[in-house]
Amino acid sequence: INRQLSLAAESGDLARLFEVIRAYLPQMNGINLVTAFHRVAKLAPAADRELGACKRQPAFQELFNAIANQLQQHSLRSVPGAAEGAQVARLPARADEMPVQCLSIVAWSCAMLQIRHRALFAAIADITAPRLDELKPYELSNLFWAFAKLGLRPSELFKSVVTRLLRRSDGEFKVQCLSTIAWSFATVKRRNLVVFNSLAQELVRHEAELKPQEISNTLWAFAKTRCAHAALFRALGDMAATSCAAGRFKPQEISNTAWAFATVGIEHPALFLAIEGASIQRRASMAPQNVANILWAFAKLGVEPKSRLFEVLLEVSAQKMPSHKPQELSAIVWAASQVAPERHGAYLAAAIRACVARSSEFACNGMANLVKAVSKTPMEAPDLFLGLLLEASARLPHFRPPALLALAAGAAAGSLNPVYVSHYGGIVAALARVLQHISGRVAELSWPELEELSSALLLCPMGTGAEQLGQDVAVAQVALKDLFSTRSGCKGTSMASISTAEDPMDDEDFDEDTAEVVLLDGCGPGADFELAKKASFASEAST
Repeated sequence: INRQLSLAAESGDLARLFEVIRAYLPQMNGINLVTAFHRVAKLAPAADRELGACKRQPAFQELFNAIANQLQQHSLRSVPGAAEGAQVARLPARADEMPVQCLSIVAWSCAMLQIRHRALFAAIADITAPRLDELKPYELSNLFWAFAKLGLRPSELFKSVVTRLLRRSDGEFKVQCLSTIAWSFATVKRRNLVVFNSLAQELVRHEAELKPQEISNTLWAFAKTRCAHAALFRALGDMAATSCAAGRFKPQEISNTAWAFATVGIEHPALFLAIEGASIQRRASMAPQNVANILWAFAKLGVEPKSRLFEVLLEVSAQKMPSHKPQELSAIVWAASQVAPERHGAYLAAAIRACVARSSEFACNGMANLVKAVSKTPMEAPDLFLGLLLEASARLPHFRPPALLALAAGAAAGSLNPVYVSHYGGIVAALARVLQHISGRVAELSWPELEELSSALLLCPMGTGAEQLGQDVAVAQVALKDLFSTRSGCKGTSMASISTAEDPMDDEDFDEDTAEVVLLDGCGPGADFELAKKASFASEAST
């Protein structure tokens, strides 16, 4: 049966493959089912409409139902009611069932076919979590990638993956697998500092084996989880600079790499010089996201372009303005307002007008950042600034503290901008509403946020409520100091990590909007890594 399935798949004819599947389905064992499913996943069209039609085919639905039924009734599933942590018997699957290794293929195929079937993946996690040693490294990385691609995060499987990774030997996993694993952790917003440190150290030792996409994905993953490993970024930055200069980096890889360095705040002059040249050379194929990431990265790190990079990419952005997502527009406007804004007046006016017209599409954080970015620009468009500010102030209850502080700082700065003097009254009134709202949420602010708010209040004109809010902030700071003194004996506690609102967060689940960058190099190579490998999953927060 496998031979017939392979021959049909080799023809490239999906309809022919479905005919073979329907003909042999009643006779298929577990391996046959997996082979058929894998071949369909490789031949299926990528476009959503055509893929949907493929999944509606009767043969496909019968095949998938057979796979789901077999997995949910698999003999290797844990026994209901068994004691937690009980030793799982290392028994093989029955002859007619899918072997453990095949479940990686099923998961990968589901991800490629965009099938997020919770019961199916629960069965896969249940079977594989205690048996990861039976999987080859590429099978484990493909399994983990599939769960991440579909946004699934079974805790027991993830714990088992961490344990398995910390027991690996150097070179056991190819760099492609390590890069995929890092990407998977970042995609589902799980951060294990010991694992990321071990990945970084091994990738540095094998940097020459990484391809452009793997370099880009690895850097993106470490930046996404706010894990800054200087040696890794330095080594991969050198590799990326060479690849960019040689034209081997695609636009997405260029932009992801630039974004990663800026996000963790690591400079690499040679790399950014190469990115500048490659971006201009490939400008015709730059998507809005690529433009946004690159310009934001240069502005964030304060890298002064050696050429007309901003003018060239802003022209690309202007030509594709309707296709920008809100966060892309916000990032580009911010970058253009930071780097010689007097040269970008026409673009800023057009972009901000588009932002006002689409303000309902913007998340609160994006709206607040827009207000803050535009507040100091020399662009003569006070009506546009006030429009943004009014739209943002109408959504205050939905703002989180960082966005509230950005909005307050932007409104305060706008009230001082001489270009906006004709709308001073409206700006001050909106600022007063923002400060009044913040006064009811002071208890949510952390110590750095209280200090940031104090600085913003110094810019606020009289009559906005800044004086009373300043007193509330001072009271909150005293309360935080008292709270810190009671926790000072707790390991890892700092003034920056606490607020008067109790909101503990597992070190594994992090919020990329508020998470601080963690320097990993301190764990050290060699003997320190061996100690880190012995750290248990349960103790990784303190590690």
